[in-house]
Amino acid sequence: MRLEKCAAVPKGMAGTTKKYKSIYDVPNIWVMNVESAAIDEVAYSPERLELYVNFSSSTMTKWYMYEGVTVKTFVDFTKATSKGGFFATKIKGKYDFTIIEP
Repeated sequence: MRLEKCAAVPKGMAGTTKKYKSIYDVPNIWVMNVESAAIDEVAYSPERLELYVNFSSSTMTKWYMYEGVTVKTFVDFTKATSKGGFFATKIKGKYDFTIIEP
């Protein structure tokens, strides 16, 4: 597994390490499938304020972990009619993220 740390508006990639081999190793994580053309699954850790997103366009299982996402933002995201639209306006470019891929 390779983890990459990225800024909210990435200028380049810098390596980082996390202690988890999979998002399923994160304690107390909520994982759900969503109905979206852009996104397959989302997961959330309320203790760590981390949102994980698996995009439909990924050719392999690749998760993006967004740091500092509040519970309210996550709940609003899950309730949004357009998950891709919510992601594009409320999450993308506003939070630092790490790419998690096998």
